[in-house]
Amino acid sequence: MNRTLKKILLVIWLSIAIVLTGFLIYAIKNDKGIGDMFIFNRLSLSGAKVQKEEKVPLDKYENIRVNFSSGNVIINATDDEELKVIQKSNKQLDEEQKFTISKSGNTIEINKGQKSIGIHFGTINERIEVYIPKKYEKNLKINCSSGDIEVETELKVQSLDVEQSSGDFISSNSILVDKISMETHSGDIEINDLVTGSYEFSSTSGDINIKSLAGTGNIEASSGDIHVIYNQIDEYADIKATSGDINIRVPKDLSFQFEGKCNSGDISSNLALDYKGKNENEATAKIGQEPYKKIIAKTSSGDINISQD
Repeated sequence: MNRTLKKILLVIWLSIAIVLTGFLIYAIKNDKGIGDMFIFNRLSLSGAKVQKEEKVPLDKYENIRVNFSSGNVIINATDDEELKVIQKSNKQLDEEQKFTISKSGNTIEINKGQKSIGIHFGTINERIEVYIPKKYEKNLKINCSSGDIEVETELKVQSLDVEQSSGDFISSNSILVDKISMETHSGDIEINDLVTGSYEFSSTSGDINIKSLAGTGNIEASSGDIHVIYNQIDEYADIKATSGDINIRVPKDLSFQFEGKCNSGDISSNLALDYKGKNENEATAKIGQEPYKKIIAKTSSGDINISQD
């Protein structure tokens, strides 16, 4: 075997070793199994078993914080007066991998357990189920790095604060809050019904779809479409998309002023719009009678549609 061939084989084996080392480091750092790193391994909670269950009285507590770095978070309601937390997994978890509950002042924190040390074969899929007493109407904060957040019941709290790195937020029921703040980096936001005093939505990569919204606030998406059906606008609605379409629907009896602008795209409506600019990429409208609510829609690359029905 000549020297050139030996060098080529050495480079190939070194490349393979570097790739495998990268996989190992990723798996250890992110508490992943071999199966997690291949797309043919489907995420499933079939056969999942309860790993831990704990109840906590909520007599004096005004803040519930859920910190779950990986896995899905499910929010439900309970008729009980105690907060109940259930952790499920398709693999047996060590004690240090199970969630913990800490209390400080008027705050309860639910924290994910420690990551397993080393690498394991197969996929570990887990989720945390949080059952909130129906009588609790204070503050809820959820922080999830990798996993979906699903609200499976009507949720009525004073404030809802959500931070998500990777995963979808899904609510198929009604959310009634004084204030809501939601920030996602990679994932969609799907809300069936939201009634709030003020709202702030921000998505780096993903669509925002709200089927019924009442309140005042801001919605922004860097890469993704925004679809909003307004049931009511208290003061204003400010909607911005960097790369994506904006679709807005408002009720018939709403009186409002509209301002729309898109650098690359079209503005359309079933209303009489006053177009401006050479390419008609700016439009305004005044619908109904004073006092007017204000709707602002801007996109850098994408279409804008506003309709009233």
